[in-house]
Amino acid sequence: MTKHFLKYIKIEKFKCFDNFKISGFKRVNLISGRNNIGKTTLLEACYINMNINNEFSILQFMYSMSIGIHLRSHIDFSPKDSYSLNIQKEFDKIKKYKSNSNLNSLTMEVATKSFKSYYVNINGNENHFTPKEFEFNTEIGSDIKYINSKEISNESIVNSFEVIQLKDKEKDLNKYIKEFDNRIEAFKIIGNKPVCKINNIYREINEFGSGLKLYIAIITKIYSLENGALFIDEIENGIHYSQFSKLWELIFKISKDVNCQIFATTHSKEAIFSYNKVQNNLNDNKSTFINLELNKDNEIIYGVLDKEMLEYELEQNHEVR
Repeated sequence: MTKHFLKYIKIEKFKCFDNFKISGFKRVNLISGRNNIGKTTLLEACYINMNINNEFSILQFMYSMSIGIHLRSHIDFSPKDSYSLNIQKEFDKIKKYKSNSNLNSLTMEVATKSFKSYYVNINGNENHFTPKEFEFNTEIGSDIKYINSKEISNESIVNSFEVIQLKDKEKDLNKYIKEFDNRIEAFKIIGNKPVCKINNIYREINEFGSGLKLYIAIITKIYSLENGALFIDEIENGIHYSQFSKLWELIFKISKDVNCQIFATTHSKEAIFSYNKVQNNLNDNKSTFINLELNKDNEIIYGVLDKEMLEYELEQNHEVR
């Protein structure tokens, strides 16, 4: 069942996007384009639109907006009062967010006529609140998650690993990790910290570099998002190009097994080549490649390529990043 998958989105107002509509999303979606073209902003806009459950609350909307703001602005999550104030300042900078998709219709606007207030309309439900009513809660659960490859917390991996245990997938995870680094004998959570065993000694995951941490975070997170969605910004960060194909194989396999929609961005040509190679090897028709670029009027446009079209573009050495 793919009824929860995002198929298209129209972004009428959000950061660099103004009246931008994109369609053609599938189960696994790789988004590319030059630096500062809007890849991360597109990810944020889609994440916010998808991250509203049927039991709508303002808090849920603010949570999804704040995640995107946090990733872009590197705001500290504590203390709560200071964080809420910083988030409020970031909302004031955004001014407006409006999008429509096959899943949700959302509008957020900062009004400053007589006094500052926030207007939110989600699927026809209108709400207004003032800065004094601003509230943030990091405990809201969701089957829509966002990974910033530059800032992966141990807590995120610990939480996802609980699902690995519930699904009895520890052996599979250890097998995948050993394929990434054959020195690693086992992976565990000890003292609420992710650790890897090497030479019969468990060492904290941070000692092994950012690539392994991202690799484990992606695998565990997909397993934890059955019938959900995962957004991964700059998927190539810290991962050696020789490991790209293995990572894509696992993303394709696990996302299919748990029915999880994947959105990832990259500006790495090696990551794109590996993606297409895995597409063809698996004969996967539920994946697509999206390239963002500017037209002659300096407007953001996009192209959607299936595996055959992408293979042709790569063979012709055309620019696809």
